[in-house]
Amino acid sequence: MAERRRGKGEGSITKDVKTIKGKKYVYWRGRIVTDVIDRKTGEPIRLSASGKTKKEVVEKLKKIEYDMMDGSLPTKESKITLNKWFEEWTDKYLVNTKKSTRENYEQKIRLYLSPELGKVKLKDLSTHMIQSMISEYANPTLRSTPDLSPKTIKDIVSVLRTCLDQAVSLGLISRNPVNGTKLPPVNKHNRAIRPFNEEELQLYLEAICGHKHEMLYKFALYTGMRESEILGLTWDKIDWEHRKILVDQQMAKKKDENGRPVLNDTKTYKSRYITIGPAAIQCLRDQEKEVERKKMIAGPSCWLPYDLVFPNDTGDKLSYRTVYDCHKRIVRKIGCPENRFHDLRHTYATACIRSGVDIKTLQENLGHSDVQTTLNIYSHVFDSMKEACADQVEAYYKSLENENENEKIWPKNWPKNEIVDIRRNFSEQKLAEIKKNA
Repeated sequence: MAERRRGKGEGSITKDVKTIKGKKYVYWRGRIVTDVIDRKTGEPIRLSASGKTKKEVVEKLKKIEYDMMDGSLPTKESKITLNKWFEEWTDKYLVNTKKSTRENYEQKIRLYLSPELGKVKLKDLSTHMIQSMISEYANPTLRSTPDLSPKTIKDIVSVLRTCLDQAVSLGLISRNPVNGTKLPPVNKHNRAIRPFNEEELQLYLEAICGHKHEMLYKFALYTGMRESEILGLTWDKIDWEHRKILVDQQMAKKKDENGRPVLNDTKTYKSRYITIGPAAIQCLRDQEKEVERKKMIAGPSCWLPYDLVFPNDTGDKLSYRTVYDCHKRIVRKIGCPENRFHDLRHTYATACIRSGVDIKTLQENLGHSDVQTTLNIYSHVFDSMKEACADQVEAYYKSLENENENEKIWPKNWPKNEIVDIRRNFSEQKLAEIKKNA
């Protein structure tokens, strides 16, 4: 007779018989493969149960399965602290991320997550604990926690969510306790884009005239490139003949361990070409002369050969803070204190939209991952153009109506070209007389 196939949830169950001092003892032993992965071997962890009867062992194995699904089974892997898991996650699972991204994650863990949750065991971490941390950072009390903006809190929680998603995929926990938390609302007004209007742009261009970063700020207005992309632009990326710029790198905020600038991939990991106009070309020619002047002052021994289009006085990378602070002093002077350097990019995009540049071309010039991103960011610009569109359509229809009215005064058998010539030679008063006498 064939052996009965094991039922679902029974796992591997065997019967053992032992003889001790002439007396036989019968017991059952079962093993089950869990969804938890051993971090050292990479193999699923197996748990066992034993009992006097087969039915008892089956029930125990089912209980293990249920506890695994519920996340209440205290395995050895789930007993590690969050600090230990943070360390393992950054070492093993952030290997292929950009250096700047990894440093940002590590900073969020070091400054905010580890002090609040680091000593908690992975299996004990709850949604309530995370929500308490969010509330403390959003509304600091006597615990002297820092008062963080909603955007910063969102970024911190996002790092924790990504970290715990990996723990879920490995079976260390059954669900991500970040799910279910409530974040403080982000003030959309603070995030609103603030492109210059025509009057402000004129004031800004006058204010930067002769400034040490004049060409950099103008270049941002002419190309819409990100600040990191402009600071990371090198001369070999410029195609003078075809008036094109290859954007395939950006300057990292921190230098490497040897104190040299770090050039990373672009934000979307995609390269793009931007065709620039005569004004941008002239801007680059003027900047080329400025770089030569700086090189002569610094001398060959002090000039750093990084080939940057917008370097500092020694050929090294320009500080993000320097560029930002100079821009803020200028916009405060002209009465636009809320304007940020990134709004130069928004000014470029808005000018393109109002000039009739198609959305696909704009998306590619800005380096957005898809058209929808561009539409979402500049939806208010398109909304403001709807009124102008309606007025233009109405004016078009009125022009057709006027055309039909004028047609009535001419004999039907007159050639069209003659009518056009006559219209050109007659004033409105003459046309009115002809219509009156017709």
